[in-house]
Amino acid sequence: MRPYISVIYYSRNDDHGGNMLSRMQASFDSFFLQFERLGLESEIIVMDYNPPSDRPPLCEVLKLKVESRFCDVRFITVSKEIHESYEDGKKMPINHMVARNSGIRRAKGEFILSTCIDVLLSKELAEFFAQKKLQKNLH
Repeated sequence: MRPYISVIYYSRNDDHGGNMLSRMQASFDSFFLQFERLGLESEIIVMDYNPPSDRPPLCEVLKLKVESRFCDVRFITVSKEIHESYEDGKKMPINHMVARNSGIRRAKGEFILSTCIDVLLSKELAEFFAQKKLQKNLH
């Protein structure tokens, strides 16, 4: 099955912004549960970017609420070594563009939505996606 839509998240388990894991879980659930409810062939890619060595990886702390039938979930790690190979890699914990683009390059969906951990998917937008009316190559 080729996913209709790929959703890309990127983060690291460092509690940035406060209560990061519960915020990310809420966002993750909003996409995952809506796609499952609607039977939308989809995938969620979680980029665990430069994960802190003193905390568990995101794949161990984010939990699926139901068994996946329509929405594949993949966790991909961008290591500290790769992160530090970029300019300013040792000055900041995350390179947002590298994290986002790494997920986009690995996406299998016909359409891609790169989002952040504080975005919730509304019922109306999920239903629009499920209608499969997105259009390619609009200029």
